[in-house]
Amino acid sequence: MIASGPLTTSKFKTTIQLLLGQEYFYFYDAPAPIITKESIDFTKVYYKSRYDQGNSKDYINCPMRKD
Repeated sequence: MIASGPLTTSKFKTTIQLLLGQEYFYFYDAPAPIITKESIDFTKVYYKSRYDQGNSKDYINCPMRKD
């Protein structure tokens, strides 16, 4: 895994393309730690839809700060 992002420089992007042998690659927008559902304190989290679209509750949002 290469941890980079949409602000990656052109030079680094070219280096990644050469290393992977790929012309195109993708960025994913949300880093998320992998945890078990049983380890979540549900008094401190909430369900939400992605980008506030629709009524689905696709994600468990775990705030990383008190506020």
